[in-house]
Amino acid sequence: MSFWKRFSVFVIGLAMLGIVAVAIVFARVDSYLNQPLFVNEPVIYAVASGSHYRKVLDEWQQQGWIRGAWQSRLVGRVYPELVAIKVGTFQIQPNATLRESLALLSGGAEFQYQLTFVEGERFRDWRLKLLEAPGLKRTLGELSDAQVKEALAIESPSVEGWLYPDTYFYTQGSTDLELLQRAHDAMKAQLEFAWQQRDPDIPLKSEYEVLIMASIIEKETGVDDERPRISSVFENRLRLGMRLQTDPTVIYGLGDSYQGDIKRVHLRQKTAYNTYVIPALPPTPIAMPGVNSLMAAVKPEKSDYLYFVASGGGRHYFSRTLKEHNQAVRKYILGK
Repeated sequence: MSFWKRFSVFVIGLAMLGIVAVAIVFARVDSYLNQPLFVNEPVIYAVASGSHYRKVLDEWQQQGWIRGAWQSRLVGRVYPELVAIKVGTFQIQPNATLRESLALLSGGAEFQYQLTFVEGERFRDWRLKLLEAPGLKRTLGELSDAQVKEALAIESPSVEGWLYPDTYFYTQGSTDLELLQRAHDAMKAQLEFAWQQRDPDIPLKSEYEVLIMASIIEKETGVDDERPRISSVFENRLRLGMRLQTDPTVIYGLGDSYQGDIKRVHLRQKTAYNTYVIPALPPTPIAMPGVNSLMAAVKPEKSDYLYFVASGGGRHYFSRTLKEHNQAVRKYILGK
């Protein structure tokens, strides 16, 4: 065999060895990337600014999530698309592979926290929830309710009522004020829509009066099909110049002095919210109403009811006259 033939065979052999070596490296890297992470439940992982994928792999190895191996040094060369990790917060799933987890960090959606506000809650309840919410940057600090109202550009006397109860999703680092702004924008939109749908003969003169009435309806019943009838009672009373005489407004006016049991003396106590005393709506909403209460306020049932009393199971018995109402009280409340 001539020199050139032997040289050609040698070069071809080297090339084949190189191909085999590269194939082995790829296979080893693939095996490394296909290992499942040793996490038993979803884990929130934050990638800080300036983090390199090698730092992430080192942290995961130290935490026992993955096994260490020399292949970690080659991941970026073999699969560069997996190592362009983003700053953010991500949820690592149980038994996800290392490949899947790196793909999440480099191109997946950030983890969304969620916070639910329930219909009928007060602003003080919202503030407590915001304090306990994970991943939320707290900017309200020592701001008073009046200062929060100013920050949200609310022109009414109070924040109360102006935040829409719903489930809100947010990412790590979102601020509490940003979330409140979203809730305020949502309530403004819902209230504007309800006002546009209002019956022409309702006695409520403004969107804000609708918001106040809706908050009272929200606190009086949790039964959706009763809300329009509850609304009709209050709006019938307003037309006749009667006091609303609704306990939730009394409780709101008592503030922290209310201990869970409303007494007769409370009904006579003069506060701006005691509708057994004042001949009109209270000055502000008393809670955050939901959409069903907003719609009930602008579209009350057509009725001549003036009274109602709890009849059990969260429902109410409605009466047209005081005599009938007193009979219902004896039956459902006094058990006579």
